[in-house]
Amino acid sequence: MPVGLPPLRDRRWSVTLIPVFGPEAFVARSQRQGRRASLIGLAIFLGVAGALSMSLVAGARRSSSVVDRFLAAAPRYDVGIYSMTPIERSAVLSLPGVRRAAPGGYIAANVVDGEGTVLGGVDGFTADFAIADPTWRVLKGSIPDTGDPFQIVVNEQFAKSFNAAVGDAVQIRMYRADQGGEVEQGIYEPSGPTYEMTVAAIVRPPNDIVIDEARTTVQRFRGNEMVFSYEFWEQHHAEYLDYGQQYSLVLDAGRGGVAAVTAALPSLVGAGEQPPIAFDEQFGRRASFDTPVDLETTALMALGLGAALIAGVTMILLVRTEQRFHDRDTRGLRALGFTTAQLAVTAALRVLPAALSGGVIALLGAMALSNRFPIGIGRELELHRGFQVSVAVVALGTLLVIVLVVGASMLVSRPRKHDSTAIASPFTVARMLRRFGARTVVALGAHVAFENARGRRSTTTVQGVFGGVVALVVVGTLGMWVGGVNRLYRDPARHGWPWDAAIGNTNFALSRETSDRLAADPLIAAHAGGLFGQAQLDGISTELFAFEAAGTAPPTIVTGRLPSAANEVAIGTRTLGRLGVEIGDSVIMSLADSEFKPGEVTPDVELTVVGTALAPMFGESDVGDVSVVTLDAIRAGGGDPSPSLEMVRFEGSDRSTAAATIDQEFTEDVLIDIIPARIVNMHRARSVPLLGVLLAGVLGTLTLAYVIVAGARIHRRELAVLRALGLEANRLRRVLAWQGVLTASLTLIIGLPLALVGGNVFWRRVAENTGVQPGAVVPSQLLLVVPATLLVAIAASLVAHRGVRRSRVADLLREE
Repeated sequence: MPVGLPPLRDRRWSVTLIPVFGPEAFVARSQRQGRRASLIGLAIFLGVAGALSMSLVAGARRSSSVVDRFLAAAPRYDVGIYSMTPIERSAVLSLPGVRRAAPGGYIAANVVDGEGTVLGGVDGFTADFAIADPTWRVLKGSIPDTGDPFQIVVNEQFAKSFNAAVGDAVQIRMYRADQGGEVEQGIYEPSGPTYEMTVAAIVRPPNDIVIDEARTTVQRFRGNEMVFSYEFWEQHHAEYLDYGQQYSLVLDAGRGGVAAVTAALPSLVGAGEQPPIAFDEQFGRRASFDTPVDLETTALMALGLGAALIAGVTMILLVRTEQRFHDRDTRGLRALGFTTAQLAVTAALRVLPAALSGGVIALLGAMALSNRFPIGIGRELELHRGFQVSVAVVALGTLLVIVLVVGASMLVSRPRKHDSTAIASPFTVARMLRRFGARTVVALGAHVAFENARGRRSTTTVQGVFGGVVALVVVGTLGMWVGGVNRLYRDPARHGWPWDAAIGNTNFALSRETSDRLAADPLIAAHAGGLFGQAQLDGISTELFAFEAAGTAPPTIVTGRLPSAANEVAIGTRTLGRLGVEIGDSVIMSLADSEFKPGEVTPDVELTVVGTALAPMFGESDVGDVSVVTLDAIRAGGGDPSPSLEMVRFEGSDRSTAAATIDQEFTEDVLIDIIPARIVNMHRARSVPLLGVLLAGVLGTLTLAYVIVAGARIHRRELAVLRALGLEANRLRRVLAWQGVLTASLTLIIGLPLALVGGNVFWRRVAENTGVQPGAVVPSQLLLVVPATLLVAIAASLVAHRGVRRSRVADLLREE
């Protein structure tokens, strides 16, 4: 027994570990002396992989709550009132139980230059700048005080369209009070008073994050927003075309005070005005936030866990390779009396500095990366950006890094049995290839790829292929999601716009003369009248798109069929879930006090659900919310069925020229597409999956390359024997090239089908949640995975060949 070693008994894992590991620490320290570079590399790999995984998981946790935190920060109101008759705020505050009234009226205006030429239209709103709203992100400048009514706040689109900066003077021309009829006909030529306003701040309001993307034949500067102070409206609204004022109210009794406000309101607004509007508990278009943020959260969590999984596989391979360099030491220590437990302790002590260093690097890296999350839309909603730490994730992640490395080292430290009598399996890949007439270099390549020296399955390759398959599944699934979103965004029919143009304005009825001219226009191949507005289905407020059933340009249907009679409806998928009905059930439609029949009582109509619809977005709803009925259903419900839109498809393939011609011939607006906000935000969020594709591709590439190089090193003694027997360098290169190609091929054969299945399942879920037609897209770029994987394998085989060639055959044969 060696001097200085404690008494050793072969009790394997049952040995009680002594507090001070004298011989184990001595051996571990001596083994580290010659392997410092590899241990430093292991520590760096653990640190980078751990930091990336922990930051992604922590970022997902932070992202998962960002919508709730954003909405909770917004001012909350109990009820809203609106009247075309101007109402002063002082009168509104006199209503019973009203504690606060926040103004929010609409102002139609145009920006003009110094010579009076109209530069473009803007959407103007009034607001009380004294009411703080944290959801407005101030990008430049500051929200003005109420002392100067000529200070304004503009959004980014306004600043970009008119090249406006904080402190600039902007000339605003209003419409005359008698120009309302011209505006209804689409004539936007203001001739009212001009005011000089000063830009006090450039902001990003919530509506700029959740906004439909409207495309027109000409640039009319849609999306330009300007916020006037309430004081400006109060002093000047009698001088221009005023669309009334809206107030959001906070009541002393909360929602319970709505009845008192409703009873007292006619004394202010008069008969026929719109009654109070009860607000939803949450932001009306919350789904436009939830959908992309949920995607980002899921992607971050999947990337974090996927990165941890692939890194774990690679870590085991690295530790296994590290242990192989000490196999001779292990056999020597075993001969000296070391037990299995002592060998495990020795291995743990050897890698412990690397594990601790990797854990510290991971901890610091994860903390440094915390200010990068959330990302995408979630980052737009984050009110408190900057350094934040999820103590639970960081602490658990750091502990796992250390424990897994030490544990893996202890597990692979067990001495491997070298049974010279072991019989190789007769069903190896190499034997099978030889049986089918494969060349020798191919069979040898298969042996190096899939088998160990005794003809048994190579665990290194299994682990590497597993990591490569995981990477392929991530790449394929996320790649198909990106392809699906791109098609959903670019193909109008996919997001509920099967037309070439919509002519008219949802706020005003389309004249009969315009409808007749459009029907007779030779540029138009198909057309159908349409109407859009708010109504109720089974007591739930929703928006309806009513179309002319006899028309030749119907809307899109997802399942079932379109309604064709006055007693039928096709409901948006999300509204279908809110109502809790299915195709074949009945719902009650009410147009009472709706945009179809404001201020009047109308009969209820029972409608049969005949399908799920994918309707266009002209209002405040989002994709999957709008339901479709016929104009006859509006008539049956007591509403006005006069179309405000004409949905058309053009003759021929030159649709842009046809749309421009129609726009010149008619004064009405011509929209060529409206992309719903949810889809716009999903398209904006596609950078997250692309990041996942890149990350998974890099990790998969490293894992595959490492497996190929490690496989060649494991078989270096067998290859040395073949070299001693006359295997030329060229043939050796071909053997290793086949090793790489076969390993890559197995990864592709398993991974690609799983990637396609994963992509289809994931996209089907996205389609059902969004309310669009299913059908996944396989991007053509995904096919590049095949040659890219093979090229990586061949490149890794060249590296492995170079390493094998540098090995001294005599030393390897002596050891053999």
